[in-house]
Amino acid sequence: MSGGSKTLAHGVRFPRSIADTARRVFLVLAAITGCAGLPLVGAGASIDNKTLNAGLNPTQRRILAIVAYFERNGIRLEHEPKSSISGTWRVVHPPGIGFDVSIRTLPQAATKDEMDEALRRISLAYRLNPRAHIAMSYPMGDAREGQSAQVAARLAELFARYDPDIP
Repeated sequence: MSGGSKTLAHGVRFPRSIADTARRVFLVLAAITGCAGLPLVGAGASIDNKTLNAGLNPTQRRILAIVAYFERNGIRLEHEPKSSISGTWRVVHPPGIGFDVSIRTLPQAATKDEMDEALRRISLAYRLNPRAHIAMSYPMGDAREGQSAQVAARLAELFARYDPDIP
């Protein structure tokens, strides 16, 4: 074959012209996707603020799933729509707990480094669960003593253990 051949993924060999054409098509599709306003995350790109802030929507399936997981494990959260901090959830059970947390999702295609970088740009301190692509803030309010401190520690433990693939 004129032009030789090129080995692509899984050891498959293609004529160089076909391999080069496939690479060009991929690059064009990636450029079109990026131009359409879809974030190109997962290839060293950063998560833009619009995408990052969209992750605060309390009706997102992934947020509702982790809130349900907390409730199955004895901690009930309710969304606080009037809070000055977006994505705020108040601990309502056990009763008498005096703190809130903010929960946000991050793009499924984002790498751990990209998620860490995006969270560092936020003035509120978050912990990250990279398996679930979810971040939860450290407690806002009084969570330093007594039952509140115990619930805050349990919530942090549950958050760290949360795996969206395990019902």
